[in-house]
Amino acid sequence: MALVMAEFGVWALFALKLVFVLTVHWIYKGAFSSSEKQKTDLWPMMKGLITFVGVFLVINNLLVIWGSFSLLQLLGIVPL
Repeated sequence: MALVMAEFGVWALFALKLVFVLTVHWIYKGAFSSSEKQKTDLWPMMKGLITFVGVFLVINNLLVIWGSFSLLQLLGIVPL
């Protein structure tokens, strides 16, 4: 995210957050416009996914703020 913000400015952060929120809204609307069976199957999975992403981002942000490294770096996805 820091690289994107360095290249495109703080507006890139807002644009990416807007894209994320709109994507979640689109998935939510799609899930509730389908059949009743799909609604009962999809909603718990969607809640779990949204919760996981939120917790992951909070933990990652706290590590970046306090530890100057990312959770992605700890997992070996991004080089240190």
